[in-house]
Amino acid sequence: MGLYLSENIKKNRRESNLSQEAFAERLGVSFQTISKWERGECYPDIEMLPKIANFFGITIDALMGADQYQEKEYVDTLQEELRKCDIMRDEAALVKKAEEGLRKYPNNHLIMAWIVYGAQNINPKRSIELGEYLMSNCRNQHILNWARTELCYAYYKAGRQNDGIESASRLPTMAQTRQAVLSDLLTGEKQLSHILGTDTAKACYRFKTSILKLLDHYTPQEQIELLKKSNAFYDVVYEREDNVSALKEKADTYIKIAEIYMNLENADEARLYVEKALICAEKHDAIPYGTPCESILSGCKKYGYSVAQSGKLAHPYGKLKEAIIASLKANPIFGDIVSKIE
Repeated sequence: MGLYLSENIKKNRRESNLSQEAFAERLGVSFQTISKWERGECYPDIEMLPKIANFFGITIDALMGADQYQEKEYVDTLQEELRKCDIMRDEAALVKKAEEGLRKYPNNHLIMAWIVYGAQNINPKRSIELGEYLMSNCRNQHILNWARTELCYAYYKAGRQNDGIESASRLPTMAQTRQAVLSDLLTGEKQLSHILGTDTAKACYRFKTSILKLLDHYTPQEQIELLKKSNAFYDVVYEREDNVSALKEKADTYIKIAEIYMNLENADEARLYVEKALICAEKHDAIPYGTPCESILSGCKKYGYSVAQSGKLAHPYGKLKEAIIASLKANPIFGDIVSKIE
């Protein structure tokens, strides 16, 4: 809780309109000591804590940030649950969990940002309400940037297309993003970790989502070829087929190809791609927690660096095949294909 103690001493001192020198004089210490406390370089002796808390008229727990610590612990756990909902594309569950969290911590900006993101399709008015609040009140740049981006989509989904486009036009260009600039400025192991840990995975996902946006402009056969290119991209980056995110995205794409073939009344080809999706799911489900990826763009022996799989809540290990089969059974377009494969 050292970080909260430093922040809270500084916050309460400033709210009391005291300089470091004046505060030091009241406590009988040097102003250099106060400066070190506020920078987190050292902390007050335990005997000093009641004196500081009493001076500010707060409890020692409040001074130490016990409530802040508990809030962080809660939000960290909540985020893992929200990520799981996001991966499973369960927007209703995501928003429900996030709203429950916001009732518990009504001014938590990170939870608000999750709602801005998750409620765009099912309650864009709520997304806009919280997004606009964050634009005026949030000072955390990471949260603010995320909310600003998602607010553009919320405007669009609410029928306010012009507001969405105008807001989007004010966002940074790709060359001005943190990912792009840091990949140029970092060196050595830090550059390696930044690029392999974020850029390669996002490049695959961006390519896939771009293909999906283009599909309506192409014939069914061209759509199939484009979707195959998306999976080929994943195969190039993850040649060992040991990345759970890549395997899930590939499985989803194979199911999309199968849907197109069913619409073309070609059940044989559709069955082939359903089988490919289930093979990806079986590989996904067999990967143990924390197993490092071994594809060449997932690590570097020179630095002993490797991208490990996410935690239990971030990916539904052992359940992807089950989830795919359930979704196929619920989709009337596939008829009796699933029963024949099973």
